[in-house]
Order: sequence, then structure tokens, then C-alpha cells
Amino acid sequence: RELAAREARVESLLDEGKRLARRQGEVEQGLRRARAELRSADADRARLAAEKVALQEEAAGLREQLARQAATSSEASQSVAAMQAVSQASSDRLAKVEAQNQALTQEVAEKTKALESAWEQVNDAKKELAGAGAERAELARRLAAQGGREEAA
Repeated sequence: RELAAREARVESLLDEGKRLARRQGEVEQGLRRARAELRSADADRARLAAEKVALQEEAAGLREQLARQAATSSEASQSVAAMQAVSQASSDRLAKVEAQNQALTQEVAEKTKALESAWEQVNDAKKELAGAGAERAELARRLAAQGGREEAA
């Protein structure tokens, strides 16, 4: 009867080990997805940062051109107005890119936090699995030792 109880305990531990292994697989798959999303967000952030720099340079160039035209001729007032509009449009676009960059930076931070949490879950699952394996080995050793004593008797 005690042997049946021990066998049931071993079977229960094996089932729990399988469940933990399955859970670990799910967590690792989630980690892979999170990493892919993180890489994508990082790529978007880098692209937007490069676009921001280009737009800043363009806006600076337009401002310089605008200043030169205003200094050289009052006839260029129509052109100045056009340049101001372009400069404003560039500034508006720059503000939009900066907002997108900030949103992506926040998204990267959130995904990094989620990734760290998932790693903690994986490590916890590995610890549980290792503990269950050690307990199973100890039960198997005791069972074998008891079986040897029963044969000797």
C-alpha cells in the first residue's frame, strides 16, 4: 500500500514536471515574441531618431537660407513667407517624430520590463522542475532501498 502511494507520488511529480516543462516552453515562446517586438521597436526608434536628425538639419538649413534671403532683399518677402511655411512644416514634422520616438522609447522600456519578468518566470519554472526532479530521484532511491530490504527479508 505504501508502495502504491509512493508510485502515485512519483507519477504526480512526473506529471508536474511535464506541466512545468510545457509552461517553460510557453514562457520561452513568449520571450521570443517579446524579443522580436523589442528588436522591431528598437529598429523603429533608430529609424525615427535618424529621421529626426535629418529633419533638424533640414530645418536648420532652411532657417539659414531664410535668414540670408531676408538680409539680402526685401523683394524676397514672398519667398521668405514660403520658407517660413516650409520651416514650420519641418518643425511640426520634427515635433511629431520626437513624439513618436518618445512613444517608442516607452514601448521599449515596457517590453524590456515584460522580458525581464518572463525570464524570472522561466528561472522559477526551472527551479521548480529541478526541485521536482531531485524529489523524484530521492523517492526512487528510497523505493529501491526499500525494495532491497523486502527481498532480503
